[in-house]
Amino acid sequence: MFKAGQVGLLSIVVSAVLLTSSTALSAGGILLGANAFYDARETKSSSSTGSSTSKQDQTYLGAQAGYITSSGVYLGALYENDTIDTGGTTKPTLTYFAGTLGYIFQNDCFINGSYIPRAEYSQYSGANDKWTLGSGYQIDVGLLHDLAESFYVGVQITHRNIEFKNYNNGSKT
Repeated sequence: MFKAGQVGLLSIVVSAVLLTSSTALSAGGILLGANAFYDARETKSSSSTGSSTSKQDQTYLGAQAGYITSSGVYLGALYENDTIDTGGTTKPTLTYFAGTLGYIFQNDCFINGSYIPRAEYSQYSGANDKWTLGSGYQIDVGLLHDLAESFYVGVQITHRNIEFKNYNNGSKT
């Protein structure tokens, strides 16, 4: 078994909300959203034998769709893809779908809980070996701010815990 947990993933959330009657989230309507986070790191180290530089790019992309009731309850689904590129042969990628139940408060703060029934994690880019049969949960807490009549932007903090039950090393049996 393999666990892939990530605590404190801070992501920038951009959400467009299509509403049927009013411009406030609390009025209810269909929510379509996109999540994006990019982190580029360069680490330089030096010692008596020389210096070295390592680079790492992390890209986190997601999409969500659902419905907000007039009482603030959110019911929807999300898709996430998280990739770390170190420039070498490893390129860890986590991909999953989830069902989400949440609540959007009157002040546009939100909390969402998602059940992840199926996830995959691969360590190497283009390789057939991967962890499969992953399941777990994700909790999002955040704040949205309206920029236009039906367009919101905000931040969220995510806690995710996924446990994988099967490893496929890419060999044919």
